[in-house]
Order: sequence, then structure tokens, then C-alpha cells
Amino acid sequence: MYLQSARQRGVKFVILLLLVIYIPVGFSAEKHDFNSIKKTIELLEIRDAFKLKADELKVKINQSKTELDAYIETNQKNIEALILSVRLAIIEELFLEDEKSGDNKGLYLKEKFNAQHMTLDKALELQPESAMAHYWKAILFGMNASSSGEGSDLKQQSVDLDRAIHFSRKAMELDPENVRYREALSIYLATAGQRKEALKVMDTEATANNAIYILLKDVDAFPFPDGSIISKEDSDSYSEMQFSAKTISNYPQLRVQVAIVPMSAAKLEAFYQQKWPEFKFFSQGQPGLYAQYLAIQQNGFRPSLNISEARALAGLHSGGIIISVEEILSPTQQQKLQSPAGHKLPLSFGNEFSYLFFVNNRSIN
Repeated sequence: MYLQSARQRGVKFVILLLLVIYIPVGFSAEKHDFNSIKKTIELLEIRDAFKLKADELKVKINQSKTELDAYIETNQKNIEALILSVRLAIIEELFLEDEKSGDNKGLYLKEKFNAQHMTLDKALELQPESAMAHYWKAILFGMNASSSGEGSDLKQQSVDLDRAIHFSRKAMELDPENVRYREALSIYLATAGQRKEALKVMDTEATANNAIYILLKDVDAFPFPDGSIISKEDSDSYSEMQFSAKTISNYPQLRVQVAIVPMSAAKLEAFYQQKWPEFKFFSQGQPGLYAQYLAIQQNGFRPSLNISEARALAGLHSGGIIISVEEILSPTQQQKLQSPAGHKLPLSFGNEFSYLFFVNNRSIN
């Protein structure tokens, strides 16, 4: 799925010379085997783009483009062919973006995919009820792009998350049995902080064992104290950090939550003891830093009884919930105003609050 980060390519392309072959009189673009073109592009999405070297991938993409463009030239009302051209453009962007140079490389994704949006708009003119066209519009709007934040820091955010939600919701409404459309909508909703609604979208018999549904249920089952603020900025930043450290392997945006809690670590510990009497935070060797490891069981979570058990459970790599706390007492003026990732704090937090880091490294395919 395109909602996960693609592997970066650092290999420089070798430009291959293609032999010009004689095309017999009477050749028609229609003679291209559409099913063969479709299969090639689908294999690029699920396998070849990840395995081929950059120069090989470029040749395969260009060949597919040539064949698909020729087919579309004489089949301009083929909705599936139009959508395949968009999918091919996305593959090229995700896997060959490092090879681009000049102004095109710096284009914001919304402008960079303007031609693909126009293609999908044409598909929707031809077939307004095309769930697939709505889905790929959502994918384009949901792709992450770098944007400048305060202090000129680069932040990753969706091109247009609201429109990604709109188009993925429409796709699901048109084809409610399609699990892929439900997954996309739930991820966009979760990214927008609407996790309860995201969970409802995935709460069907067909998705009972779906990885996204399970991860959403995990975070829904974990209690955050009243008054807690979920910081999307800090959650995004921390999930990238955990993904890079390989603490988590997939669906980083569903596995990580950073909450700003208006209480000290001791009060936070007492809050969790109401649910788990044995709950205890373990000091991490520095003032104000604490952690706990929750084992995942059939009937919910179970806190580790001591630091040795927490380390042992984490060492099994069977998956659990890593809870970390950074207590902020007597904060500086800057700490009172905003979080490290730039989330604005309410003045009511005063001189005592904590950052609560939730990381789900449950083993799941």
C-alpha cells in the first residue's frame, strides 16, 4: 500500500540505448495486450519496484509507459487504463524521485501530480461512480510531502488530508466490500486524529483480523487521562524515529501516540493503578524519565511487575506496548508554550505536566 514509506534509491541511472525495431504496416496500439500491461504494473507495485536496481526499474517503467500510452491513445474511455497510468506515475515518484533534477524535483506533490489528477477527473467524468478512481484521488491527496514549519524545519504532512478523507470515504461508500478502501479511509482518519471513527470504519466481520483494525483497537483500549492532548506533530516525529530505529516495522502512524498529560509522573502512575493495581513506572536512570512495558494478552494488557520482567518481555520480541514518560516540572517559558515538535500547549498546564509516549510493537503482518 502507498501509505507506507518507499525505500530510497541512491543508485545513479545508467541510460540504456533501446534498439529501434521495424513496426509492420497496420500496427495498432490496440494490439498491445492490456492484461499484460496491467500485470506488469501490478508486479511493479507489489514486487519489482522494491527488488529491481534503479536502472532496470527505470527501463521497465518507461517500457510500461510507452505501451500504456499507446493503448490509451486508441482506448481513451478505458477507465482502468487511465487509472493504471496514475498508478505508474506514483511508482515512479516513490522509487525514482532521487534521480530527478531541476525544478521538477522540488515541486510540491499537489502540483507534481496535476496531470494525474486531471486523468482521474476525466475518469470520473466518464464514470462518476467509479470507486477505484475516487480511491486513487485519495491516494494522491494523502501522499506525504515536506513542508516548512516554524524555524524553517521540514515537516512531513499529507498534501490535503481532508480531501484524502473525502475521496476515500466516497470510494468506500461506492464499494463497501472493498477492504482496501476501508483501510485507506481508516488510516487517513487516524492520521487526522479521528481514531474512534477510524475504528468504526474497520469494525466489520471481514476485517476482524485485519492488522489496521487490531492496531486501532489496541490504542483505543489504552486509557489516556482526561485533559490529555494528543500531539499529532510529536506523534509523527516520534513514529519516524521509532521506524528508523526499527522498533516498529509497519503502520508507524497507527502504532505511535504522544500525549501531553496535565499531571506529574506520580499522579499518572496512580491513574493507571486504578485500572491495573500492579502498575508501576520504572526509572530510566535520569530524573523525570520513566517507562513500563505492557504485555498483550487475549483479555487486554498486563503491566510488567518489575524492570527485569519488562526487559525480558521486550527481549522476546513477541510484541507489546512500550510506555515512556518524560516529566516536566518547573518548565521554561518555551516549554510552557509548545512541545518539542511545535504543538501549542494550553496555559492551564502550568508548571507540572508530562509527555506520555505510547509505542505498539505488536508483531503483526
